[in-house]
Amino acid sequence: MMSVSGFVAGQNTDADKLIKTLEKSKDSTERVSTLISLSKYYQPLNLDTAIALAHQSYELSKKIEYAYGEAWSLNLLGELYTKKDNYFFGLQTEINALKLFEKLNDQKGIARTYYIIGNIYEQVENYQQALNNFTRSLNKFEPINDTVFIMNCYSSLGYNYYKLDNSDSAAKYAQLAYDMVRTRKDNNER
Repeated sequence: MMSVSGFVAGQNTDADKLIKTLEKSKDSTERVSTLISLSKYYQPLNLDTAIALAHQSYELSKKIEYAYGEAWSLNLLGELYTKKDNYFFGLQTEINALKLFEKLNDQKGIARTYYIIGNIYEQVENYQQALNNFTRSLNKFEPINDTVFIMNCYSSLGYNYYKLDNSDSAAKYAQLAYDMVRTRKDNNER
């Protein structure tokens, strides 16, 4: 297993706290969660490090038979591979994550996975499949009232309808996204 401390030697950041937690934790769900958090931390800084950490999380989850850890690790890996332009592997990984989330009946995981799948299809310019997945995602996020992802779904739906030359639907979803942003901004200013 790769040493995490070598990735961040000398930094005094949130990553240091995560590494200390990681060094104290054994093969446990806490270690899986910490590896996932570290992977997310490194996602914008070093994609290869983020992938290595997510792989460690996935392998440990399998070893300790922690299905939630497996699902969330796969979800993160799919997103990371997509950021490296490996759309095929990213999509296959997300489909595997979706199957696990469905077995676990994890609605947020299902919703987030459909959203990432929608992003993958959007990036390869398959706008109809992107729409299908963003709609599935929206239908899962609405009942749990995840306003940030609902807003993101509206925005993504608007963009993909626009790319399919459906200006009425594009305008409808763009307006819904704008209204949510405006409401959030107004609420934050109070």
